[in-house]
Amino acid sequence: MITVFYTTIRPAEGQRIDDVIKIAHDLGYKLVPFEGYTESDIGYACHPGIKYHESNENMKRCIEIQDAAVVHLPNGDDWPYIMQFKS
Repeated sequence: MITVFYTTIRPAEGQRIDDVIKIAHDLGYKLVPFEGYTESDIGYACHPGIKYHESNENMKRCIEIQDAAVVHLPNGDDWPYIMQFKS
């Protein structure tokens, strides 16, 4: 299992957080809550912070899970949101 960090999960319409966690597990990911990355952790592409590359890899995994968990509705699609930053 590959660990994916998150601060908040907002499931898509008709989903529960447990549904998103199960989809992540089926993809080989373990969702783990944490305090979140800060702006200083991340920095910018030209001046990356200490966690810049880690957060980018984590975000790619979050997006993969979100794409796999899309809910197709008659009035359009809805995706869950997996956040990884401090609010």
